[in-house]
Amino acid sequence: RRVHGGRRTFERGMSGREPILKPASSYDTYKDTSSGSQPQLYSTLEAHRHNLWPHTSVLLLAEVIGTGVLALAGDMVYLGWTLGIIFLLGCSVLNIFAGRCLWEVTKAYPSVTSYSDIAAVLFGPWEQMAIHVMIIVTLFLVMANYLLVLSLAIKDIFYHYEICQPTATIYAALLLLVPSQLRTLHLISPAGFLSTIAVVIVLIICMAQMFHDCGDSSGDHVAFAETLEWEHSMSAISSFVFATGGQIVYVEMIGEMVQPATFPLALGASVAFMLGLYGAVATSSYYCYGNKAPSFLIDVLPHGWLSQFASVLIAFHVIVSYVLHHQVFARKIHVMYSHHIKRHTSIVNHTKRSLPHFWPSTFHWLSISVIVTAAACFIANVVPFFSELVSLIGSLTQSLLFYTVPALFYIKLCQRFGDQIPLPTKINLGILVFSGVVVFVFGTYSNVNKIISKWSEYASPFSCTT
Repeated sequence: RRVHGGRRTFERGMSGREPILKPASSYDTYKDTSSGSQPQLYSTLEAHRHNLWPHTSVLLLAEVIGTGVLALAGDMVYLGWTLGIIFLLGCSVLNIFAGRCLWEVTKAYPSVTSYSDIAAVLFGPWEQMAIHVMIIVTLFLVMANYLLVLSLAIKDIFYHYEICQPTATIYAALLLLVPSQLRTLHLISPAGFLSTIAVVIVLIICMAQMFHDCGDSSGDHVAFAETLEWEHSMSAISSFVFATGGQIVYVEMIGEMVQPATFPLALGASVAFMLGLYGAVATSSYYCYGNKAPSFLIDVLPHGWLSQFASVLIAFHVIVSYVLHHQVFARKIHVMYSHHIKRHTSIVNHTKRSLPHFWPSTFHWLSISVIVTAAACFIANVVPFFSELVSLIGSLTQSLLFYTVPALFYIKLCQRFGDQIPLPTKINLGILVFSGVVVFVFGTYSNVNKIISKWSEYASPFSCTT
């Protein structure tokens, strides 16, 4: 399970004084060794390392900043000034600590490239399968959220026609099917940065509208929400988890850095920028609208050309993000199908017409795309409430993947190498594990109850809401 067997080196851990015992294959150490097998490994890893820390910081921002920020205004209504700011800051701090846990693991095992790899190395095949399933479920639910947001954008772009929600989701699904046939990330990735810029432009437009409306707003804003309820509070916290986290891609990004030792710098810079942006959006919306702040930020814009323009930008962002997630999700399904059903795993890579199995492989991909998009369309109609779906995703899968799992990885790493974890680090790890479990259990329970309540209060599944 180690790249190189017995030789190890010491390096300081997160505490700054507690050494973490690790194999000599660490990126920082194996370059200078003379073993015959090591130069080949070094050149293999080196070929994939092309990002400096500023590039990685931008990539982290592109991964994190997305549709979750559109729900922050409504979250502040449920928490008030004090708790809203505390939990937004707390989620950001937990992200940094979870990221450092993952970074420590990659220092010990630089060849790992994903959560599943870490689970296989530190635990075993069953744990790897569990992580794999959790990631697949997360990807699917996030894709369903993207489809829902795209349907809302379509309704806003063509607001004159008062399109029913189920009809809008069908339009969104059809719109997503064509770009979903792109099967390699290098064809999609360049648009990822542009989609992030589109979200930032939308936020600027919405904040300008907020400040314009500030004088006319009659909403109340208080230090603590007057009707502070456990269910609504857990829903808002779950939404913060969704909006601020991106830990499942940290391992891949570390693996692409020229100097992995600078990852904490990239992570700190990205979290600082994200916290400033999210804090500005959340506090501005709550200051200007108080308890009347919308649960979907675009709703601050009155119907007109400006709201249509913002919705077009959101639609562009969602299409790009959906296709990126679909490419990863569909490939995982395609690999499993080809391996277990067709017994011909290499067919997955037949993406060029010159290859013999191009057409069967293309048909498999199209079939997966249709089934997945139809399933996402079903979820978007069963839970047609944006903020509630965001919160459900944050509690059901991301709370464990973002907080609990990285802490367990780090604890297992220290156990394997016989390292003593200092008390401050133990406390931080305990907070990570506890936070993930609490949000998973109580957040999921609260979000499901809230969705059931909204079915009877606002709209039942597949109802024609405009």
